[in-house]
Formats: sequence, C-alpha cells, structure tokens
Amino acid sequence: MRLQLPASEPLTCEWLAGPDNCWKNTALMAMSCLPPSADTGTLSADNKMCTYPAGPTVTFTPAIVIPVPDDANWNFTITDAGGAACLHFEDAGMAGFKLVAGAGQTVTVGLAGSVGEKITCPDGTSFARERLAPPYALGKTYSVVWR
Repeated sequence: MRLQLPASEPLTCEWLAGPDNCWKNTALMAMSCLPPSADTGTLSADNKMCTYPAGPTVTFTPAIVIPVPDDANWNFTITDAGGAACLHFEDAGMAGFKLVAGAGQTVTVGLAGSVGEKITCPDGTSFARERLAPPYALGKTYSVVWR
C-alpha cells in the first residue's frame, strides 16, 4: 500500500506578505494575550515560569537553563491574565517548530526534502520551498520577536 500525501503549494514572497499567510495570522491571534512590551517579567526560582505584572505568565518545559545556551530548543506556553492558554511554541531544533494559538490553531514549520522548508497551516494546506543555501551560509538567522 502506498500513501500519497497532498502536494504542497510553492512558498513564495507573495504568500508570505499576503493575507493568507497562516503563520502570520496565527501569531497575530496570540498578540492580545502577550504582556505589554514595556513590562519585565519575574522568573521563578526554579526557572520554570515567568510572571508579568499585568497577569500573563510564560511556562517553560523544561525549565530554562541560565545562561541560555545558543542552541536551546524552546518549549513554552503563554497564558493570559485569566489563566487561559493563548500561545504554545515548541522548537524541534533542525526539524522545525510548532506554534499553537487560541483554540488549537496550529502551524508547523519543518523540513521539506533535505534542505527545504515547509509550512503547514491549521486547515492542512502546506507551502514549501527548496532552499538554495542554508541561512547560516547567507549570514542570516531567524527568530520570533514580539514587540
């Protein structure tokens, strides 16, 4: 028996900048529960939770190591002031990452072939591209920043 997976759409600059970019839309869903950018959180003694004055918390699984290593794989959940989970991020290292926002809106970013990237949206559609050169060869790094 052969299982045929649905083909991915091309991952293009137009899709990334456009209104159907599920990564951008899923991240925007979580913005309402993030702590204000001017706030500074307090890290618990066991390095498992950061609490912000306005009420949101960030729970790290496992606890973060101080100092944070350059190759840390992040796994954290942000809850709003009422205690409802609004964002979960899981870093799988070179295999990619998963972002969950709101009521189960999940976006995954992973490998496509041996050197490409694939974004899978909450509705199951996916967008992929083969990378011509790894980001480190171009002197670029990627990060998630909330402002």
